Amino acid sequence: MPYVKPQAVRTQVPAALILALTLGLPGSGSAQSAEEIFMTALDRYEQRMEGIESYTVVQETMGFQSTLELVRTEVDGRSVFLPEGSNEGGNGMADFHRLYPQLIERANVEGTESVDGWDCYVIAIEDFEGIDLGQMDMGDGSFVPEKGVFYIDDGEYVIRKMTMEGEMESDGQMQPFSITSLMTDYREIEGMLHPFLISVLVEGAVPGMSDGEMEDLREQMAEMEKQLAEMPESQRAMVEGMMKPQMERLEQMMGGGGMEVTIETKEVRVNP
Repeated sequence: MPYVKPQAVRTQVPAALILALTLGLPGSGSAQSAEEIFMTALDRYEQRMEGIESYTVVQETMGFQSTLELVRTEVDGRSVFLPEGSNEGGNGMADFHRLYPQLIERANVEGTESVDGWDCYVIAIEDFEGIDLGQMDMGDGSFVPEKGVFYIDDGEYVIRKMTMEGEMESDGQMQPFSITSLMTDYREIEGMLHPFLISVLVEGAVPGMSDGEMEDLREQMAEMEKQLAEMPESQRAMVEGMMKPQMERLEQMMGGGGMEVTIETKEVRVNP
């Protein structure tokens, strides 16, 4: 069959329709600025939290359950939710929404990326210098974030992923340290959206632990592995079920491969 040049197809598509379809594609002229994304996210957050004065989150981390109570607090002229009894100086990182207006000038939209099936704006923060993030305590040391990347979806405008890079004081010295948090399974509770599963990857020095202490920990873990091997099978299975995941995470981190921690929300109570 001879080749037929498809001239008719081109002439049948209206130019206005082509323009409309093009404008609707990601990365086109409809791309939003960092200011538009941050302020839209802030507006959506404040709308969802309207009428909520406090909420309680029951979480499970590495087999241990904890309860976190967050209360509406006025900070920098905005209403945010911080752990009960805290203030902006000690827990500024508990609620990033109040920081959005300050981050705009040093934020850069680097494109889009799919996170957990959601199309997200990738917003890089050049540096956090001069911004009160609060103190992020990690055992005996403190993490000082220097830069970060936010992944905010283009539907609900919530954070789907966040990476913070900086330094951690370890054994009297500052060493590279980073935390990557992946927020999934968002659920609507009384209007608010809350991630019921947070996967955290920590890479860098073990907080508050010297080289000598780390070596002692390696020896203790080796001894524990030896004792496990000598236990009756039924007893070993029970102990491994309780402690093996934690031991594997510590071994991974001590080996320089980072440590993954999963935070699972069991319950959220609004205005309890």
